[in-house]
Amino acid sequence: RHLLSALGRLTGHPSGLPGLVMARVPASYCSLAGPPSLESCTRDVYAPHTAFTWPVALRLLQGVAQAALHLHQHGITHGDLYAHNLLWREDGECRLGDFGAATLLPADLDARTRRAFEQVEVLAFGHLMTEVADRVEGHTPLTLPAWRQLCEACQADVPHERPAWVDIVDGLAGCAR
Repeated sequence: RHLLSALGRLTGHPSGLPGLVMARVPASYCSLAGPPSLESCTRDVYAPHTAFTWPVALRLLQGVAQAALHLHQHGITHGDLYAHNLLWREDGECRLGDFGAATLLPADLDARTRRAFEQVEVLAFGHLMTEVADRVEGHTPLTLPAWRQLCEACQADVPHERPAWVDIVDGLAGCAR
């Protein structure tokens, strides 16, 4: 439910162009952030007023983690898991879109290589966790040991030390308690 998915393939375009038919996204959703700028270089650009309550931030990140877990369970890596590819509502409900960098992993790909693809996206998610936490009113997540541990684990320098998506989903659920 946290993915912007295609409803079908466009056929019969007058110029023969390929395309997809997508569900209409309600106007209550907006982009979480803009893409990186020349000033930010590698970090998405958030509107200056972007702020979250702790429950909204947690719901947002849980949605992203659930979407990523679903994709990886089906052999798909998103390839661009950043705030500028997220639509969200003020209640924290979100949708992950822009599959332009996505990869369908070959079915016969070995487990170690599959895990390597997962570890790259987990690092991106760790950066997203930090960006969201920096915008939480009162910085609540920074006071929670479970949150800090999960965020640090996602950004571990050694890729094989990063958690799997299933562990991230469970870890975020633990932060809600």
